[in-house]
Amino acid sequence: MLKVIIADDEYRVCQLINALCDWKSLGLEVAGMAHDGLEALEMVRRERPDILITDIRMPGCDGLELIRQVREAQPSIEVLVLSGYTNFEYAQTAIRNGVSDYLLKPIDEDELHKALVKLRDNCLRQHNQQLATEQLREHLKIDESRRRAQFFSELLLAESRPPVPGLAGINEAYHFKLQEGLFRVCILKLDYDPSRYGAASVKIIFRKAEELLRPALSPLCTELELYCHGSRGYLLCGFAPEQRENLRRALRDVLIQSRGRKMMAGDILMSIGAGTLVDDAARLRESLDWAEGALKERLIYGAGTLLENCPAPGEPVCEAALKRCEQELSPALDLLDAVRVSQLITQFRQGIRGMTDLTGRELQDSVTALGVWIISHLQETGRVTLMTEFRGWVDLCGTQDALFVRLEQLAASLIEQRAREQKEQQRAPIRAAKKYILDHFAEPITLAEVAAVSNFNAVYFSGLFKKETGCGFSEFLTQTRMDRAKELLRDTPQSVADICQQVGYSDPKHFSHTFRKYTGLKPSEFRKLYG
Repeated sequence: MLKVIIADDEYRVCQLINALCDWKSLGLEVAGMAHDGLEALEMVRRERPDILITDIRMPGCDGLELIRQVREAQPSIEVLVLSGYTNFEYAQTAIRNGVSDYLLKPIDEDELHKALVKLRDNCLRQHNQQLATEQLREHLKIDESRRRAQFFSELLLAESRPPVPGLAGINEAYHFKLQEGLFRVCILKLDYDPSRYGAASVKIIFRKAEELLRPALSPLCTELELYCHGSRGYLLCGFAPEQRENLRRALRDVLIQSRGRKMMAGDILMSIGAGTLVDDAARLRESLDWAEGALKERLIYGAGTLLENCPAPGEPVCEAALKRCEQELSPALDLLDAVRVSQLITQFRQGIRGMTDLTGRELQDSVTALGVWIISHLQETGRVTLMTEFRGWVDLCGTQDALFVRLEQLAASLIEQRAREQKEQQRAPIRAAKKYILDHFAEPITLAEVAAVSNFNAVYFSGLFKKETGCGFSEFLTQTRMDRAKELLRDTPQSVADICQQVGYSDPKHFSHTFRKYTGLKPSEFRKLYG
């Protein structure tokens, strides 16, 4: 509903105008009535109406002054002027000042209705135009945001690594406004336990980080864009050379503020890897690669800091220790000795801890390689998927403790899984033997016959069967026959002699003796009690 305010110093005129119209059918509602200019001005400022109906001559502030001030505060408002014949000259002045329409007193109902319809339609047209403008502006904003995101996803981070165009090419294709100067890609890296925090939590943290970043960095940058994907937020900065140190300080301040505001849970760490400075937008990928390399050094210098140094690749320092660890792990993994495996992983960690030239990159790569090797040794199916998952888990470790805990968890879970599988494999022949006995217990089956079904010799099968079931073959067979005999005695009217035959006995006397031994009752007594 569109809002209307009626202003006239005569109370009866206000009431008449209110009574002459079916406001609801016009899509209008009277938000208030004022009886002097100052009251009307205050009401307009408070209610923000779409239409103002006002007399020309009012105490406090006349209609012309009221219209002027209302127009300044709300340029789109539609104004309908009321005027007596003697004040028609004022009405003409008001019309020249942009008033939508005027009516002469006394008010005619039809004329008022027509004027209100006209003003209402003007308001609706303005609203529709405003809505269309806002929708277009939002569409352009969304398109610009989408194109900027594509710069990261389709170009800067693409696995195929196509060449990055220069400044003009980036601006034209991806809606940036980069200017000549310096450029830097920084990476905001979150480290967390993915079993405790999902994508929604990560998204919230990045949104809060952006709320800190934009006001801190925007005054220093000629262009700024943040693109978040997974555990990383990729920050593109374009800035004048003289802002270099200010930008570094601002990034450090953002990390400090994020901790001070407790923006993240205690077990979520945010580090910033700062890429190398480049003066050519076509070299932005160099800055990105540097930032990635710098981030790995959080494993050496600590997470939650601004990391700028990316050590150049050198001679590996823990390769020998890694090979030795693999050699010692092999028999422990074959024996599924989880305790020994944990000890060897701890020894590996202690052995490389004091290596002065060890970099975060080599440390992460070594642990990843060891985890992949353990997967290859223990996992028979789904290796590639598990290796990919493990690399993702390693990437979310911001400390050496978390890194080696994740490695030990991997080894322990695979050993447990492999032990379970081996146990199931051992149980499979016993399950087959038990099924065979259940299917053939009425026949004169032997241990050798059942062992053959399980592809074992009789002696080995006898021991294995007792180990898995807790009883020997003969005892299990007899118990199976007695259980079936109890069912037949309880649920059927068959004779004891017939039941004796059905459960694998040819001698009723031997059957009765065995039944009494297992139940404490003769077959006839059991039937009387339970039949």
